[in-house]
Amino acid sequence: MRLEDFPTPNPDFERFKRAIMRETEPDRVPFFEIQIDPEIMAAILGEPVPSTFDPDKERIKEKLLKDIDLMYRLGYDYVTVWNMPIFPGNFMFAEDTASLSRGARPWQSESEGPISSREDFENYVWPDLSGKKYTRFEFVAEHMPDGMNMVAALPGVFETTRGLMGITGLCYKLSDDPSLVADVFERVGQVTLEAVGNLSAIEGVGAVVLADDIGFNSGLMMSPDRFREHVLPWNKTMAQTVHNKGKLFILHACGKIEKLMADFISDVGIDARHSFEDKITPIEEAKQLYGHQIAVLGGVDMDLLARGSEEAVRKRTREIISVCAPGGGFALGTGNSAANFILPENFLAMLDEGVRSRA
Repeated sequence: MRLEDFPTPNPDFERFKRAIMRETEPDRVPFFEIQIDPEIMAAILGEPVPSTFDPDKERIKEKLLKDIDLMYRLGYDYVTVWNMPIFPGNFMFAEDTASLSRGARPWQSESEGPISSREDFENYVWPDLSGKKYTRFEFVAEHMPDGMNMVAALPGVFETTRGLMGITGLCYKLSDDPSLVADVFERVGQVTLEAVGNLSAIEGVGAVVLADDIGFNSGLMMSPDRFREHVLPWNKTMAQTVHNKGKLFILHACGKIEKLMADFISDVGIDARHSFEDKITPIEEAKQLYGHQIAVLGGVDMDLLARGSEEAVRKRTREIISVCAPGGGFALGTGNSAANFILPENFLAMLDEGVRSRA
Protein backbone atom coordinates (compact mmCIF):
# COMPACT_ATOMS: atom_id res chain seq x y z
CA MET A 1 0.00 0.00 0.00
CA ARG A 2 1.38 3.40 -1.04
CA LEU A 3 0.24 6.96 -0.50
CA GLU A 4 -0.33 7.23 -4.25
CA ASP A 5 -2.90 4.42 -4.04
CA PHE A 6 -5.30 6.42 -1.87
CA PRO A 7 -8.33 7.91 -3.64
CA THR A 8 -8.68 11.59 -4.50
CA PRO A 9 -9.32 13.39 -1.19
CA ASN A 10 -12.68 14.95 -0.44
CA PRO A 11 -12.27 16.52 3.02
CA ASP A 12 -15.36 17.74 4.84
CA PHE A 13 -14.96 18.68 8.50
CA GLU A 14 -18.71 19.14 8.90
CA ARG A 15 -19.20 15.52 7.89
CA PHE A 16 -16.60 14.54 10.48
CA LYS A 17 -18.31 16.68 13.12
CA ARG A 18 -21.75 15.22 12.43
CA ALA A 19 -20.28 11.72 12.69
CA ILE A 20 -18.62 12.51 16.03
CA MET A 21 -21.86 14.00 17.36
CA ARG A 22 -23.70 10.84 16.25
CA GLU A 23 -25.99 12.84 13.97
CA THR A 24 -25.31 10.66 10.95
CA GLU A 25 -23.47 7.63 9.70
CA PRO A 26 -21.04 9.06 7.14
CA ASP A 27 -20.39 7.75 3.64
CA ARG A 28 -17.16 6.24 4.95
CA VAL A 29 -15.47 5.88 8.31
CA PRO A 30 -13.74 9.15 9.25
CA PHE A 31 -10.16 9.10 10.54
CA PHE A 32 -8.77 10.49 13.77
CA GLU A 33 -5.19 10.87 14.95
CA ILE A 34 -3.66 13.33 17.41
CA GLN A 35 -0.12 12.90 16.13
CA ILE A 36 1.80 11.34 13.27
CA ASP A 37 5.48 11.23 14.14
CA PRO A 38 7.89 12.85 11.64
CA GLU A 39 9.63 9.52 11.09
CA ILE A 40 6.35 7.87 10.00
CA MET A 41 5.59 10.86 7.79
CA ALA A 42 9.02 10.68 6.15
CA ALA A 43 8.63 6.96 5.46
CA ILE A 44 5.25 7.50 3.80
CA LEU A 45 6.14 10.67 1.88
CA GLY A 46 9.57 9.36 0.87
CA GLU A 47 11.30 12.57 1.88
CA PRO A 48 12.77 14.12 5.04
CA VAL A 49 10.41 15.75 7.53
CA PRO A 50 11.63 18.25 10.14
CA SER A 51 11.14 17.61 13.83
CA THR A 52 8.11 19.06 15.56
CA PHE A 53 10.52 20.69 18.01
CA ASP A 54 12.82 22.27 15.43
CA PRO A 55 13.63 25.82 16.65
CA ASP A 56 14.03 27.20 13.13
CA LYS A 57 10.83 28.99 12.05
CA GLU A 58 11.23 28.14 8.37
CA ARG A 59 11.72 24.48 9.21
CA ILE A 60 8.57 24.59 11.33
CA LYS A 61 6.66 26.00 8.35
CA GLU A 62 8.05 23.18 6.21
CA LYS A 63 6.86 20.65 8.81
CA LEU A 64 3.38 22.19 8.94
CA LEU A 65 3.07 22.09 5.15
CA LYS A 66 3.97 18.41 5.20
CA ASP A 67 1.39 17.82 7.96
CA ILE A 68 -1.26 19.38 5.75
CA ASP A 69 -0.15 17.49 2.66
CA LEU A 70 -0.03 14.08 4.32
CA MET A 71 -3.27 14.32 6.29
CA TYR A 72 -5.08 15.66 3.23
CA ARG A 73 -3.82 12.92 0.92
CA LEU A 74 -4.56 10.17 3.46
CA GLY A 75 -8.18 11.26 3.77
CA TYR A 76 -8.38 13.17 7.04
CA ASP A 77 -10.90 15.99 7.36
CA TYR A 78 -8.61 18.12 9.49
CA VAL A 79 -5.01 18.91 10.37
CA THR A 80 -3.75 18.39 13.92
CA VAL A 81 -1.93 21.44 15.27
CA TRP A 82 -0.31 21.22 18.68
CA ASN A 83 -0.12 24.11 21.10
CA MET A 84 3.35 23.21 22.31
CA PRO A 85 3.92 22.72 26.07
CA ILE A 86 4.44 25.99 27.88
CA PHE A 87 5.52 24.54 31.23
CA PRO A 88 9.17 23.43 31.29
CA GLY A 89 9.81 20.18 33.14
CA ASN A 90 12.72 17.89 33.99
CA PHE A 91 13.37 15.76 30.92
CA MET A 92 15.58 12.72 30.63
CA PHE A 93 16.85 11.02 27.47
CA ALA A 94 17.57 7.48 26.34
CA GLU A 95 18.45 5.78 23.09
CA ASP A 96 15.49 5.53 20.75
CA THR A 97 15.38 1.87 19.71
CA ALA A 98 12.38 2.23 17.38
CA SER A 99 12.74 0.87 13.87
CA LEU A 100 12.47 4.48 12.65
CA SER A 101 14.73 5.82 15.38
CA ARG A 102 15.16 9.55 15.96
CA GLY A 103 18.35 8.88 17.94
CA ALA A 104 17.17 9.79 21.43
CA ARG A 105 13.76 9.80 23.05
CA PRO A 106 12.86 12.17 25.91
CA TRP A 107 10.58 11.43 28.82
CA GLN A 108 9.48 13.33 31.87
CA SER A 109 11.34 12.52 35.08
CA GLU A 110 9.11 10.41 37.33
CA SER A 111 10.83 11.37 40.56
CA GLU A 112 10.70 15.16 40.61
CA GLY A 113 10.01 18.29 38.64
CA PRO A 114 10.69 22.00 38.97
CA ILE A 115 8.26 22.29 41.89
CA SER A 116 8.90 20.21 45.01
CA SER A 117 8.38 22.81 47.74
CA ARG A 118 6.43 25.95 48.57
CA GLU A 119 9.57 27.96 47.80
CA ASP A 120 9.78 26.39 44.35
CA PHE A 121 6.14 27.26 43.76
CA GLU A 122 6.60 30.88 44.76
CA ASN A 123 9.73 31.27 42.60
CA TYR A 124 8.34 29.49 39.54
CA VAL A 125 7.81 31.78 36.54
CA TRP A 126 4.27 30.97 35.45
CA PRO A 127 3.42 31.41 31.76
CA ASP A 128 1.80 34.66 30.68
CA LEU A 129 -0.46 34.11 27.67
CA SER A 130 -1.68 37.68 27.39
CA GLY A 131 0.56 38.42 24.41
CA LYS A 132 0.93 34.92 23.00
CA LYS A 133 0.58 34.61 19.23
CA TYR A 134 -0.73 31.41 17.69
CA THR A 135 1.26 31.72 14.48
CA ARG A 136 1.28 27.99 13.69
CA PHE A 137 -2.50 27.99 13.56
CA GLU A 138 -2.57 31.09 11.39
CA PHE A 139 -0.09 29.52 8.99
CA VAL A 140 -2.03 26.25 8.70
CA ALA A 141 -5.32 28.12 8.25
CA GLU A 142 -3.81 29.96 5.28
CA HIS A 143 -2.58 26.78 3.59
CA MET A 144 -5.05 23.97 4.31
CA PRO A 145 -7.34 22.81 1.48
CA ASP A 146 -11.01 23.67 1.28
CA GLY A 147 -13.16 21.48 3.49
CA MET A 148 -10.47 20.91 6.11
CA ASN A 149 -10.37 22.44 9.57
CA MET A 150 -7.81 22.29 12.35
CA VAL A 151 -7.92 20.21 15.51
CA ALA A 152 -6.01 22.02 18.25
CA ALA A 153 -4.28 19.77 20.78
CA LEU A 154 -2.68 20.70 24.10
CA PRO A 155 -1.55 18.97 27.31
CA GLY A 156 -4.10 18.64 30.12
CA VAL A 157 -4.10 19.78 33.73
CA PHE A 158 -3.04 16.49 35.34
CA GLU A 159 -0.33 15.71 32.81
CA THR A 160 1.18 19.16 33.20
CA THR A 161 1.04 19.08 37.00
CA ARG A 162 2.62 15.62 36.98
CA GLY A 163 5.45 17.08 34.89
CA LEU A 164 5.95 20.02 37.23
CA MET A 165 6.12 17.84 40.36
CA GLY A 166 7.08 14.39 39.05
CA ILE A 167 4.57 11.57 39.61
CA THR A 168 6.47 10.36 42.70
CA GLY A 169 6.76 13.86 44.11
CA LEU A 170 3.10 14.55 43.39
CA CYS A 171 1.99 11.38 45.19
CA TYR A 172 4.06 12.18 48.26
CA LYS A 173 2.85 15.77 48.37
CA LEU A 174 -0.78 14.68 48.14
CA SER A 175 -0.24 13.35 51.66
CA ASP A 176 2.53 15.58 53.01
CA ASP A 177 1.54 18.96 51.60
CA PRO A 178 -1.95 18.88 50.04
CA SER A 179 -2.21 22.68 49.98
CA LEU A 180 0.86 22.87 47.72
CA VAL A 181 -0.64 20.31 45.37
CA ALA A 182 -3.93 22.23 45.30
CA ASP A 183 -2.11 25.46 44.46
CA VAL A 184 -0.12 23.88 41.63
CA PHE A 185 -3.28 22.38 40.14
CA GLU A 186 -4.98 25.76 40.47
CA ARG A 187 -2.27 27.67 38.63
CA VAL A 188 -1.93 25.01 35.93
CA GLY A 189 -5.71 24.97 35.52
CA GLN A 190 -5.86 28.74 35.09
CA VAL A 191 -3.20 28.77 32.37
CA THR A 192 -4.61 25.73 30.56
CA LEU A 193 -8.13 27.15 30.60
CA GLU A 194 -6.85 30.41 29.12
CA ALA A 195 -5.04 28.47 26.39
CA VAL A 196 -8.19 26.46 25.62
CA GLY A 197 -10.18 29.66 25.36
CA ASN A 198 -7.65 31.19 22.99
CA LEU A 199 -7.46 28.07 20.81
CA SER A 200 -11.22 27.62 20.56
CA ALA A 201 -11.56 31.22 19.37
CA ILE A 202 -9.20 30.73 16.39
CA GLU A 203 -10.93 30.79 13.03
CA GLY A 204 -10.56 27.39 11.39
CA VAL A 205 -10.23 25.39 14.61
CA GLY A 206 -13.10 22.93 14.69
CA ALA A 207 -12.19 20.93 17.79
CA VAL A 208 -9.94 21.06 20.83
CA VAL A 209 -8.24 17.92 22.12
CA LEU A 210 -7.16 17.90 25.75
CA ALA A 211 -4.35 15.34 26.01
CA ASP A 212 -4.26 14.18 29.62
CA ASP A 213 -2.85 10.73 30.38
CA ILE A 214 -4.48 10.09 33.74
CA GLY A 215 -4.33 6.30 33.84
CA PHE A 216 -2.18 3.23 33.27
CA ASN A 217 -2.92 -0.40 32.40
CA SER A 218 -5.07 -1.19 35.43
CA GLY A 219 -6.29 2.08 36.89
CA LEU A 220 -5.99 5.78 37.58
CA MET A 221 -2.82 7.58 38.69
CA MET A 222 -4.72 9.25 41.54
CA SER A 223 -7.91 8.30 43.32
CA PRO A 224 -11.15 9.27 41.56
CA ASP A 225 -11.92 11.76 44.32
CA ARG A 226 -8.57 13.51 43.82
CA PHE A 227 -9.35 13.91 40.14
CA ARG A 228 -12.83 15.20 40.97
CA GLU A 229 -11.29 17.72 43.33
CA HIS A 230 -8.33 18.98 41.30
CA VAL A 231 -8.87 18.20 37.60
CA LEU A 232 -12.46 17.60 36.49
CA PRO A 233 -13.80 21.06 37.43
CA TRP A 234 -11.24 22.59 35.06
CA ASN A 235 -12.16 20.07 32.36
CA LYS A 236 -15.83 21.00 32.74
CA THR A 237 -15.14 24.71 32.32
CA MET A 238 -12.94 23.99 29.31
CA ALA A 239 -15.67 21.90 27.69
CA GLN A 240 -18.18 24.69 28.22
CA THR A 241 -15.74 27.22 26.76
CA VAL A 242 -15.20 25.14 23.62
CA HIS A 243 -18.89 24.33 23.24
CA ASN A 244 -19.79 28.00 23.53
CA LYS A 245 -17.78 28.47 20.33
CA GLY A 246 -19.75 25.68 18.64
CA LYS A 247 -16.78 23.33 18.52
CA LEU A 248 -15.95 19.79 19.64
CA PHE A 249 -14.24 19.00 22.94
CA ILE A 250 -12.31 15.72 22.80
CA LEU A 251 -10.49 13.95 25.62
CA HIS A 252 -7.34 11.99 24.84
CA ALA A 253 -6.58 9.89 27.90
CA CYS A 254 -4.45 6.77 28.06
CA GLY A 255 -5.04 3.98 30.52
CA LYS A 256 -7.96 2.41 32.33
CA ILE A 257 -10.10 5.38 33.35
CA GLU A 258 -13.49 3.69 33.61
CA LYS A 259 -14.00 4.91 37.18
CA LEU A 260 -14.22 8.45 35.82
CA MET A 261 -16.00 7.90 32.52
CA ALA A 262 -19.43 8.72 33.96
CA ASP A 263 -17.98 12.01 35.24
CA PHE A 264 -16.40 12.85 31.90
CA ILE A 265 -19.63 12.13 30.04
CA SER A 266 -22.33 13.49 32.36
CA ASP A 267 -20.53 16.25 34.26
CA VAL A 268 -17.59 17.41 32.11
CA GLY A 269 -19.48 16.97 28.85
CA ILE A 270 -16.84 15.54 26.50
CA ASP A 271 -17.96 14.83 22.94
CA ALA A 272 -15.53 11.97 22.40
CA ARG A 273 -12.73 10.00 23.98
CA HIS A 274 -9.60 8.93 22.17
CA SER A 275 -7.00 6.26 22.95
CA PHE A 276 -8.05 2.64 23.46
CA GLU A 277 -5.83 -0.44 23.81
CA ASP A 278 -7.04 -4.02 23.54
CA LYS A 279 -5.46 -5.13 26.83
CA ILE A 280 -7.12 -2.26 28.72
CA THR A 281 -10.49 -1.52 27.10
CA PRO A 282 -11.03 -2.74 23.54
CA ILE A 283 -12.79 -0.06 21.54
CA GLU A 284 -15.73 -2.35 20.74
CA GLU A 285 -16.38 -2.61 24.49
CA ALA A 286 -16.12 1.16 24.83
CA LYS A 287 -18.58 1.64 21.97
CA GLN A 288 -21.08 -0.65 23.67
CA LEU A 289 -20.64 1.09 27.03
CA TYR A 290 -20.54 4.72 25.95
CA GLY A 291 -21.50 4.91 22.27
CA HIS A 292 -25.01 6.17 23.00
CA GLN A 293 -23.54 9.25 24.73
CA ILE A 294 -20.14 10.05 23.16
CA ALA A 295 -18.01 9.07 20.19
CA VAL A 296 -15.11 6.63 20.56
CA LEU A 297 -12.00 7.30 18.50
CA GLY A 298 -9.00 5.24 17.40
CA GLY A 299 -8.76 1.73 18.76
CA VAL A 300 -6.33 -0.21 16.55
CA ASP A 301 -3.89 -1.61 19.09
CA MET A 302 -0.38 -0.17 19.13
CA ASP A 303 1.32 -3.52 19.68
CA LEU A 304 -0.45 -4.95 16.66
CA LEU A 305 0.58 -1.97 14.53
CA ALA A 306 4.16 -2.32 15.75
CA ARG A 307 4.64 -6.08 15.46
CA GLY A 308 1.70 -7.57 13.60
CA SER A 309 1.45 -8.55 9.96
CA GLU A 310 -0.37 -6.36 7.47
CA GLU A 311 -3.10 -8.96 7.09
CA ALA A 312 -3.57 -9.16 10.87
CA VAL A 313 -3.91 -5.36 10.99
CA ARG A 314 -6.44 -5.41 8.17
CA LYS A 315 -8.45 -8.17 9.83
CA ARG A 316 -8.52 -6.40 13.21
CA THR A 317 -9.44 -3.08 11.58
CA ARG A 318 -12.38 -4.69 9.78
CA GLU A 319 -13.55 -6.20 13.07
CA ILE A 320 -13.47 -2.80 14.76
CA ILE A 321 -15.27 -1.06 11.90
CA SER A 322 -18.01 -3.69 11.80
CA VAL A 323 -18.87 -3.08 15.46
CA CYS A 324 -18.10 0.62 15.91
CA ALA A 325 -19.04 2.29 12.63
CA PRO A 326 -22.80 1.60 12.49
CA GLY A 327 -24.76 4.61 13.66
CA GLY A 328 -21.78 6.98 13.64
CA GLY A 329 -20.00 8.09 16.80
CA PHE A 330 -16.72 6.56 15.67
CA ALA A 331 -13.52 7.54 13.87
CA LEU A 332 -10.78 5.10 12.93
CA GLY A 333 -7.21 5.47 14.11
CA THR A 334 -4.41 4.04 16.19
CA GLY A 335 -4.82 3.15 19.85
CA ASN A 336 -2.64 6.13 20.77
CA SER A 337 -0.75 7.89 17.97
CA ALA A 338 1.19 7.11 14.82
CA ALA A 339 4.40 6.77 16.83
CA ASN A 340 7.73 6.01 15.18
CA PHE A 341 7.76 2.45 16.56
CA ILE A 342 4.76 1.30 14.53
CA LEU A 343 5.21 0.01 10.98
CA PRO A 344 4.29 2.58 8.30
CA GLU A 345 2.86 -0.17 6.08
CA ASN A 346 0.53 -1.22 8.91
CA PHE A 347 -0.59 2.36 9.44
CA LEU A 348 -1.44 2.67 5.74
CA ALA A 349 -3.19 -0.71 5.75
CA MET A 350 -5.39 0.42 8.66
CA LEU A 351 -6.41 3.58 6.79
CA ASP A 352 -6.95 1.66 3.56
CA GLU A 353 -9.48 -0.56 5.31
CA GLY A 354 -11.24 2.62 6.42
CA VAL A 355 -11.36 3.84 2.82
CA ARG A 356 -12.74 0.47 1.73
CA SER A 357 -15.54 0.77 4.29
CA ARG A 358 -17.24 3.36 2.10
CA ALA A 359 -21.00 2.88 2.23
